[in-house]
Amino acid sequence: MAPAAAENSPLRLAALARLLAPRPGRLEFAARLALICALTALVTEIYQTPEPALATYVAFFVTKPDRVSSVVACLLMTVVITVVLGGVLLVAQFVLDFPAWRVASMALISFGLLFLVSASKLRPLAGTMALMTAYGLDRLGSVPAGELATRGLLYAWLFVGIPAAVALVVSLLLAPSPRTLVQHALAGRLRLAAAALRGADEATAGALAQCIRGGDAEIQGGLKLAGVERTSPPEDIVALRHAADATVVLLSAVDFMARTPGAMLPEGTRTALADTVEQMAGILATGGYPVGVTLALPDDEALAALPATALAAVKDALLHFAEPAPAVAPAPAAAAAAAAAATAAPSSASEPAPAPGGASSAEAGTPRAPLAPAAVAAPLPAPAPSGFLAPDAFTNPDHVRYALKTTLAAMFCYLLFSVLDWPGIHTCLITCYIVSLNTMADSVEKLGLRIAGCAVGAAAGIGVMTFIVPSVTSIGGLLVIVFLGGLASAWVAAGSARISYAGFQMAFAFFICVVQGAGPAFDMVEARDRVIGILLGNVVVYIVSAHIWPVSVRARIEAGIGAITQRLSLMAQATSPAARRRRAAEAQAALGTTEADLALAQYEPDWVRPEDAWLDQRRDVVTRAGALHAPLLLLASAGHGVDAGIEQRLDRLAGKAAAPATPGATPPFSGSAGSAGSASIETRPLRTLVDARLRHLENAWTALDRPQGEVSHAPA
Repeated sequence: MAPAAAENSPLRLAALARLLAPRPGRLEFAARLALICALTALVTEIYQTPEPALATYVAFFVTKPDRVSSVVACLLMTVVITVVLGGVLLVAQFVLDFPAWRVASMALISFGLLFLVSASKLRPLAGTMALMTAYGLDRLGSVPAGELATRGLLYAWLFVGIPAAVALVVSLLLAPSPRTLVQHALAGRLRLAAAALRGADEATAGALAQCIRGGDAEIQGGLKLAGVERTSPPEDIVALRHAADATVVLLSAVDFMARTPGAMLPEGTRTALADTVEQMAGILATGGYPVGVTLALPDDEALAALPATALAAVKDALLHFAEPAPAVAPAPAAAAAAAAAATAAPSSASEPAPAPGGASSAEAGTPRAPLAPAAVAAPLPAPAPSGFLAPDAFTNPDHVRYALKTTLAAMFCYLLFSVLDWPGIHTCLITCYIVSLNTMADSVEKLGLRIAGCAVGAAAGIGVMTFIVPSVTSIGGLLVIVFLGGLASAWVAAGSARISYAGFQMAFAFFICVVQGAGPAFDMVEARDRVIGILLGNVVVYIVSAHIWPVSVRARIEAGIGAITQRLSLMAQATSPAARRRRAAEAQAALGTTEADLALAQYEPDWVRPEDAWLDQRRDVVTRAGALHAPLLLLASAGHGVDAGIEQRLDRLAGKAAAPATPGATPPFSGSAGSAGSASIETRPLRTLVDARLRHLENAWTALDRPQGEVSHAPA
């Protein structure tokens, strides 16, 4: 999930406290991961496999928040490492006795694997693949006999096989289902919306903005996994998918009211809405989903146009929270007839909505009522299937450059500790593969996290070795130490992307200090050498990334801005409510990702970072697009949708029309439009607001066409 822009400001103590604060599910995941680490250490101690610390550390890569993802990761990782080490073993038979060819083969294998990591679907497996490959290559070059090399590679397979087997069993027994995590995530979003409705303070407003910018990709992914697991009825998955879409509209409307002058609802109405939303969140948190939702609101006939439009969107999202929306928006004539009928109908303070399957409720919602299959909206078109390799695998030079740079850093470290005859710092080789990233901004930002994590983990490990391990006389005591160290590291790793890297590095440094062999050990020299290796690997990767083909985040920012405008255009053109909400969520995620990339640019060195003016212009575009998103969604969700003039202007911004953009052109208004599920709502003020914010976006977009200087590279 992409963090909001506010979350990407320089890390301070207050921000660090928020990042480390408890949140639902965090302790459960950290404790489960720590248990897997302890059991992995137990197995490696029983069978006395070499490098038990590495096997324990691999548990961080194969353990996921839900059981389906964990099972898939364990099985896939085992298959991949089998294929990779099989290839390394095959090569070893021909080059083991020829040092020059052995080093060359190590470099070629490293380059090939890293290219696949960058240019294929193996990217999610990059960390463990690189770590295990590095160890296999290290063993390949450090033993004199073929039999020993073969045994070393087989042990490398166990470094994945053991933690994968342990994680598989523990996840099947203890990990929550994807559906459970989805429902908890939806409940958390509803509670956040309720808090904002009651009166958002600065912290709540920031959390709401961060949640909106994160999009709902994780929720949609969890629903797909829940469908794969087949432990929930299909109609429940459909209902939760519609609930996720309704949450997109709800959060956008609440944020719109909080940030737009004159759009806030009266306190009594907001309190009634917040009470209902909190009740719905409670139903989701207990394993159900609310249907048949009713609202008892104060009289809202005197509301101004902007709050009335926002209220209509909120009511529609809540009353049909887990129900399918129509596949196609109603025609204007039908919408007018519906509006007339709604106007003629007597008003009521309570607006019941029948639950799917014929059930209804006068409460905030019932735990669950299955959806009738005929009521399910037509599914969105499936994305075109993609191949194993990325579309630009052989045209984008960054894939080759990434593989070359990382291989160069790793081979430098390998030759360094080989020439110095200092095998204790061999962790520098492994570190190069773990910490290498595609862009300079990512590398620099994560460098501080890695060094901080290494320092904390190493200090904790050395402290434990000095004061605790000498008094430990059994394997049980060692397992308790591993569990506690893994728990602290997993707590950090389970947090935001801003600090998760530090958690991984904490675990790596702590385990290599504490888990040294068969039973408790306190060899300070070995711990010192391994920590030095980690720090050396970090420094070498940074130097190589900064001075050899440094890759700026600039291209990613440009691509992100294009994605934002395309999603806004598609959202405005969508004729299906389901499709419109999907595009709205995608636009939110694109906004969050691009904001994060703009913040990341501050970490790049001067010779890589774009000019300040260039960044300011892109930041202005993203800000304007973010201000347009919510009112555009509310307008598109109203009875008559967005008129052709606004659609054409958005289409030009998205690059789909040949004609140049014409900032300042105001589309003709069609008067008021009825909002779905309510009486006729005057939308002219909302259209005026959309027109003004779209004009601001057009003006900011036009400024991007001004010539910009080229980014210079690091001096040779």
